[in-house]
Amino acid sequence: MKLFRPIPRFFLPVFAGSLYIVLKAMRERRPLTKSESALLGVFAAAALWTKYTFCGLYAGLAVAVLVWYLADRMGKALLPTVLWALIGAAAASLAVLSWYILNGSIGSLWQVYFVDNLTLYGQNIRGGNYADPLPNLLNNLSWSIPAALGLAGLLITAKKTWRELLAAAFSAVTLFIFTYASGRKYPYYAMVMACFAPLGFGMLFRAIPAAYREAKAFRRGAAILAVLIAAVSPVADLQWSRNVYLMRVPQEEMPPYRFAGTIRQAEDQTLLNYGFLDGGYYLAADSQPVTRFFCTLNNDLSEMKEEQRAAIAEGRTAFVVTRGMGGAHNQRSGRNEKESADMSAYRAVDTCSMVFEGFEWTYTLYERIGN
Repeated sequence: MKLFRPIPRFFLPVFAGSLYIVLKAMRERRPLTKSESALLGVFAAAALWTKYTFCGLYAGLAVAVLVWYLADRMGKALLPTVLWALIGAAAASLAVLSWYILNGSIGSLWQVYFVDNLTLYGQNIRGGNYADPLPNLLNNLSWSIPAALGLAGLLITAKKTWRELLAAAFSAVTLFIFTYASGRKYPYYAMVMACFAPLGFGMLFRAIPAAYREAKAFRRGAAILAVLIAAVSPVADLQWSRNVYLMRVPQEEMPPYRFAGTIRQAEDQTLLNYGFLDGGYYLAADSQPVTRFFCTLNNDLSEMKEEQRAAIAEGRTAFVVTRGMGGAHNQRSGRNEKESADMSAYRAVDTCSMVFEGFEWTYTLYERIGN
């Protein structure tokens, strides 16, 4: 079940690794090596095929590297750097594209991932108010403060670290622009900027006098502190993170697993997750989608709505799951997705409420009459 938005969080190490490679080479005043360039290409391709807004960081790094090479008169090294980056990106992309080529779905990949996302994703079909970018950053002070300190530290020492400042500032700005360019502003979007937090910790460490940094007692203390933080962090996450609240809910009380018990008893276990994002019902019931649009996505695509409604009207799947806002006895008018579909071919067999992402929702399982 999709309990939180994991993609930005899982990709942070890739962002951090990319920044480290470029900043290290800049600090050592040398061009990027073949392996570093190729790895950056792999990382950039991974960003492209994971969530293309992630490419903002690599656009900024590319501009910073170009300015750095030209300013330091390393123009001869520019072409090899670009070629090796392209080789790395091509290798990673080939691994992704091979699957679509073998399945004859390159056209669908282009239409859905690029065309539909770029032209339709900014249209919010579900309504609702989402926090603006700045409040998102301010609500995550544990990493936004170190990130701001790191950029400020590079700015203060710009005479010596102008190269690093360019890389950090350009990539931060372009990543921010790419992230919010669509007009959508989900709270978790700001998480991508956490990759700049290590810059702040590095600046704080450098602010400590060298005599103290090199002392054995200081190093031991820092190591012990790092171990303690690593040990305490999981406990703190379990206590205060907004992403773990469902860990306290017994699995059998969650709608996907409760409904799965009913679905698995039927001979026909086909399912349609109608009116909302994939809620984990296919996974819980071990059911493979049989409709092209197996859930409602964040695209205002009339074809998606028409196909799903037609599938329900014609009874193409044995089960349909719908969602309405509010508890079982407190349904809010206009927010129950089943209202826009002809459910005459189905009968309600189970209903279950659950708090999800700060709201109470009621989920209803419909079974095809005569199934």
